[in-house]
Amino acid sequence: MPISLHSHSGQYCQHAHGQLEQVIQKAIAMEFTCFGLSEHMPRSLDRDLYPEEVQLGMSPSSLSTTYQDFITEARRLISQCQTPTTTLLLGMETEYIRISDLDAVSTLRALHNIDYIVGSVHHVAEIPLDYNEEMYASIESLLGGTETVFRVYFNAQYEMLKQLKPEVVGHFDLVRLFRPEHGLSDVVMGLIERNIEWIAEYGGLVEINSRALKKNLGSPYPFRDILQKMIANKIKFTLSDDSHGPNDVAMHYDKLRDYLIENNITSVYSLAKDQDGKVTVKEHSNISAHPFWSKNCLIPSVESTPSESLATATRTATSPASSPDLVAVVRPTSPLSIKSASSCASPRMHASKHNSMSDIEPKLPGSYPSNNSNRSEMDSSLVSESELVVSEAGVVHNHSDDEVGDHEKKEEEVKGEVEEEVVVVEKQPDLGVKSHESLEESYIITAGSVDEEEFVIVEPDDALDC
Repeated sequence: MPISLHSHSGQYCQHAHGQLEQVIQKAIAMEFTCFGLSEHMPRSLDRDLYPEEVQLGMSPSSLSTTYQDFITEARRLISQCQTPTTTLLLGMETEYIRISDLDAVSTLRALHNIDYIVGSVHHVAEIPLDYNEEMYASIESLLGGTETVFRVYFNAQYEMLKQLKPEVVGHFDLVRLFRPEHGLSDVVMGLIERNIEWIAEYGGLVEINSRALKKNLGSPYPFRDILQKMIANKIKFTLSDDSHGPNDVAMHYDKLRDYLIENNITSVYSLAKDQDGKVTVKEHSNISAHPFWSKNCLIPSVESTPSESLATATRTATSPASSPDLVAVVRPTSPLSIKSASSCASPRMHASKHNSMSDIEPKLPGSYPSNNSNRSEMDSSLVSESELVVSEAGVVHNHSDDEVGDHEKKEEEVKGEVEEEVVVVEKQPDLGVKSHESLEESYIITAGSVDEEEFVIVEPDDALDC
């Protein structure tokens, strides 16, 4: 079915390629029924900039200007290019790095009269989780393991879903990108089921996102175990290629079709506008028989079962990081110091594990109960302060051109080099975050300063003011 409500272009996204008009023209040429332009919302702080943006001299202010330019150009192209058979919509993909981002989404949506939003979470503990293996391992090291990363991610997702009620839920289980073989514990599955139930209640569409196949995963997002939970909860699905340029439009839609057939999904949904300009949900039935698949050569020419087709996209399992000897954190921006948690005196950040967490204001997404009226919704799945001891100062980490990550460095477009700061955290045996219980055995990141080109070695027993 020719639908995608999630797309980007290199004109307004530095880790994408091509011009926005090229992306639109490709979708029209393939006779998409509905195609959404959903550029990322601008990030608000210097430390959130990616290296390619730093190298280009960009700033949060210039990101805002770029997004405004996107809005202007997208509206022009929608007016100029839309056809009777292809509906073009103006969307926005969310960021949820810190609590304030949710209010920023609402502000931007009202300011620009955006048709719909793709509700996505790309960060855990202010660190991008979809960039590369090293960055993902640094989150695990910071939080004490993969299980906690999953819990924080799905709690953050819930907070985003509760406040924003996005029309489209983006790459639901993106947290599995570098840990596809990590089993879902009963606690994590409980969080997932809670999120699914809320999506079903407010009526959101969950995208089946084919970009996971470009990352060499075995299926689109969401994976089959979660997809079956969604089907049981009567979730409405839409389709997305999450294209990052014209060559990505309808990327792996042949395997996506197989995935729909394998899971007995016969209807998907798109968005449309009525005569009053109101965005509505439209159902498309008997999708596997749509001529789109054969017209665009998206049905394999050789006979194969859907499972055989998807098998070609399986990915070698990546084992979770287990106490790496060195955790290298490279930061192109953002002053930082690292101290052992026991050396910091803030009572707010160091509430005892015996204290009730329900009265503590959230510091980072997913770490505490949200400000929702029904706080009991989160009580059984809190991530305590001893599990996530990270200040609002945050940190920007290295973004490499890892093939699996989404930020592919464009050497021909990025000129010059920027020296980067490196912090190396050496983990000793029997030290570090183990049980998520002891504040004395964890780290917090606080505001400070590190001179450029300085290497800082942090021992677990040290308290360094750099």
